[in-house]
Amino acid sequence: MNPADRNALEFALQIKEKAAEWKATGGQVEITTLMLAPSESEGILKETLALEADRAVILSDAAFLAGDGTAAASALGQAAAKLKADLVLCGEGAMGHRVAEEMNLPSVHSISGISFDQGALKLLSKKQNGEEMINVSPPLLASVIAGSNTPRIANAIKIMKAAKKEILRWSPADLGLTADKVGSGASGMERVRSFTPDST
Repeated sequence: MNPADRNALEFALQIKEKAAEWKATGGQVEITTLMLAPSESEGILKETLALEADRAVILSDAAFLAGDGTAAASALGQAAAKLKADLVLCGEGAMGHRVAEEMNLPSVHSISGISFDQGALKLLSKKQNGEEMINVSPPLLASVIAGSNTPRIANAIKIMKAAKKEILRWSPADLGLTADKVGSGASGMERVRSFTPDST
């Protein structure tokens, strides 16, 4: 898990702990971690379960891995939509906002803090000349900057329990994606030819 994603998960866990303060949730929050990666990366999702995420989903089908960033954003957007996610938190970078575009969601970037005020969710966004507090309402996506909080560490008991938990593995068919809508079929660019130029 890269540092910014770890910070995003920590904010999600904090929101879950303070769910009663967030009127929009009705006092209940469920955290699902999602990644598009080879099956060898499932250990990262096991770690999120040890940190008390409720569910974990991986898109590891070879068809998903054959595409570019456009195809990845499409697949992740479809998966998040299937999860009916109200708030998508991710590490800082372009991919999260491409996912938001796929989901037709507003997105905010450079989040360094999350708080509640009279039941409203507030995001602290880092700007070039300081910070700005933004009142937000779900659904939306927010990308979190690295170092924005102090992520917790799972203890040995939670790690052992997480090892027994199931990770959901979704295929293109599970997301209703046909061959032309996943992987290379959904890529925004096509490689026509690769060559090494002659040295001069």
